[in-house]
Amino acid sequence: SRAAMHEALVAYAIAVIDGEWPAMLAGDASGVQTNDEIDALWLVVYTMEITTLQEAELYDAMIEQLIQLINHRRERLEDAGSGLLSVMWAVMIGGALLTVLFPCLFGVENGIIHSLIIATLAASIGLLLFVAYALDRPFSGDMYVPPDDMTVVLDRMLELEH
Repeated sequence: SRAAMHEALVAYAIAVIDGEWPAMLAGDASGVQTNDEIDALWLVVYTMEITTLQEAELYDAMIEQLIQLINHRRERLEDAGSGLLSVMWAVMIGGALLTVLFPCLFGVENGIIHSLIIATLAASIGLLLFVAYALDRPFSGDMYVPPDDMTVVLDRMLELEH
């Protein structure tokens, strides 16, 4: 059972790194790239023979860890596929425009300083909107989350194989 579980976990990690992560980077958060590997993991678990109390305790812990793996995967796929709603973007951009245009209503003696203040305010809000846009999709775009941790785990599993 140990060898079969190790093989299934390695196959899952490879599928995530080579299939699921590039798909998330391309904007496909369906997660179908690793469904077969998840099924293989559960098949290994369901076909294990438990003969001792110690094995039963380890089996329960393994089931718990596998459920956590599935939950983390689901969260990752949800994060990759979700973003701010269009209405939220409309409110943020509309609020930014109102905030920048409102000071234009005030009359001031020094137009250069007034223009500089408005330009600084507009730049600050623009930068904040840019950061919100860049962080809106954590698995795609310029500021994406790479599969480095999954690669480290795979390397460690491959080391244990030998």
